[in-house]
Amino acid sequence: MVQVDCSAIDPALLDGVEFDAMTAVVIGGTSMSGGRGSVVGSVLGMLILAVMNNLLNLIGVPPFLREAFKGIIVIGAVLLQKKEKAS
Repeated sequence: MVQVDCSAIDPALLDGVEFDAMTAVVIGGTSMSGGRGSVVGSVLGMLILAVMNNLLNLIGVPPFLREAFKGIIVIGAVLLQKKEKAS
């Protein structure tokens, strides 16, 4: 019989994962307003985001600036989608 000690789980272990998921989906081409997109695009967005995170980590960018960079990407994608909708 295996016993699991649940007192060793850190509740803050996956903080920010939902923002990474949203950023990956936006990079993958899913529309923020209409929800149009594809699974393949979302997977490619996640790969791009993972490479970007690794590169920023390797060059020594602090974690809060990495999050700010992802936020800028999301804002830029929303503005581009808004521009496409208007034309």
